[in-house]
Amino acid sequence: MGSLRGFGLWLLVSCLAIIRSGDGFYLPGSYPHEYQVGNLLSVKVNSLTSIETELPFTYYSLPFCRPPEGIKDSAENLGELLMGDRIENSPYRFKMFTNESDILLCRTDPLYTRKGDFLLRWTGYPIGVRAGDAYYLFNHLKFTVLVHKYEETNVARPGWMVVGFEVVPCSFLHNAESAKNLKTYDKYPAKIQCDPTTVAMKLNENQPVVFTYEVAFVESDIKWPSRWDAYLKMEGAKVHWFSILNSLMVIAFLAGIVLVILLRTVRRDLTRYEELDKESQAQMNEELSGWKLVVGDVFRAPSHPLLLCAMVGDGVQILGMAVVTILFAALGFMSPASRGTLITGMLFFYLILGIAAGYVAVRMWKTINVGDHSGWVSVSWRVACFFPGIAFLILTTLNFLLWGSHSTGAIPFSLFVVLLLLWFCISVPLTLAGGFIGAKAPHIEYPLFFIMSSLWMGRVYYVFGFLLIVLILLVVVCAEVSLVLTYMHLCVEDWKWWWKSFFSSGSVALYIFLYSVNYLVFDLKSLSGPVSATLYLGYSLFMVIAIMLATGTVGFISSFCFVHYLFSSVKLD
Repeated sequence: MGSLRGFGLWLLVSCLAIIRSGDGFYLPGSYPHEYQVGNLLSVKVNSLTSIETELPFTYYSLPFCRPPEGIKDSAENLGELLMGDRIENSPYRFKMFTNESDILLCRTDPLYTRKGDFLLRWTGYPIGVRAGDAYYLFNHLKFTVLVHKYEETNVARPGWMVVGFEVVPCSFLHNAESAKNLKTYDKYPAKIQCDPTTVAMKLNENQPVVFTYEVAFVESDIKWPSRWDAYLKMEGAKVHWFSILNSLMVIAFLAGIVLVILLRTVRRDLTRYEELDKESQAQMNEELSGWKLVVGDVFRAPSHPLLLCAMVGDGVQILGMAVVTILFAALGFMSPASRGTLITGMLFFYLILGIAAGYVAVRMWKTINVGDHSGWVSVSWRVACFFPGIAFLILTTLNFLLWGSHSTGAIPFSLFVVLLLLWFCISVPLTLAGGFIGAKAPHIEYPLFFIMSSLWMGRVYYVFGFLLIVLILLVVVCAEVSLVLTYMHLCVEDWKWWWKSFFSSGSVALYIFLYSVNYLVFDLKSLSGPVSATLYLGYSLFMVIAIMLATGTVGFISSFCFVHYLFSSVKLD
């Protein structure tokens, strides 16, 4: 008993810690790397993105300086590939604690007109700026590397760890002719003054560009475990709390309505019914009204029961994936040091939870058919193929658009094959296994501004504590709304509650889709081109379908349990 109390106390403290902070907490995603003075540091680059197109492109699709040893792709995980990341090596060369200035990187070939407006996504500095009708390029980068001393006993020389990285872009008018005979990493002949408030390097047709850089190392008090704190500290916590408290007031109001229905109306009727003898019950049956009149029809099979079971099963899978992923992220297991971990985790949990989807769908199918589990294989296959099929259709269509635009956001064909193998070898067998377990089980007897900005405007979102609270509130609201509407339908003698309970809570997806359109029109004004708008609407549709299945399942299961409880004491003669 003592150990159970201890575990309960630990769980309560953990939950309170998550709710209290709301900010990004994480566990280390990599081991500290110690460098000695003079050791070579590798600098890598990622895809180019823009909030005007939402189309990522490879870094070297623009005429930047290329590394002398050639372009080499870094090994990337599944999540990074799905996000459109393409991490490659760069020509920038740093030596630990060796300050360098006025270093020539390269002199490009004469430029030709190309569409710009790109933004370096991860480091977050612009590659150029528009002033009037002219475009100016940032061709000099001022790097500042923050390092922390790492001292160990019995070590002659202390090591250094990189704990921060800053870059200031500047536009400097170089003399292209003076750099014509220089090689990479040579000293530029003139002193370069980096002033980020002025621009000088104007882009002109048939004119080469000279790229230079400088680097300075600064000792910092930031320790290795705290190196991400500056990036993950999210502002606007008061706004999050205000929104949550506002939602709590709505939930409390809905909860009051549900309690009135359950305690004052339903429970009173059931208590009176249970206290009557059989003769009195028969007499009372003649005077029944409201929801009690549909006692013989309320559990009649709905229309399209196979589709309903498949959608409920997929909803369980999506909702379970969301809850488990956000819970792990709130507990700090999704480290920002491991890029793509969140997407990879979502995919992993979705595949594993296929067993829960199959179990719930088949058991619901068996319940609707009054214990007959024939056809459970067909139900399991529909669960395994319904939402993944929709997702595959949407992603394939969008992928053709991305392929046509030569964007890194296009999923490679090899990755498509990997995803299909994961689905066929993991998700489908687990769904069938869950369906088999559900077929053997006895049937049930009758008786949205911050996240959008993070997704589409490249802003960091790491307040998974708040997100977990909001998810819990969403589940509670969906359950309460579905209960109230189901009870109202039963009171007017409408026994067809199955689909209505699903779409009463699933209709929240319609609001999210309309909000997505509103966000596209009024907030993403810079989004340009039909391809970008189509990509945005396609991904929004994919997200909305997943939300509809998850929230609809919450409402349906809540209403099913409510109806089961409601009619458990009403005897059918």
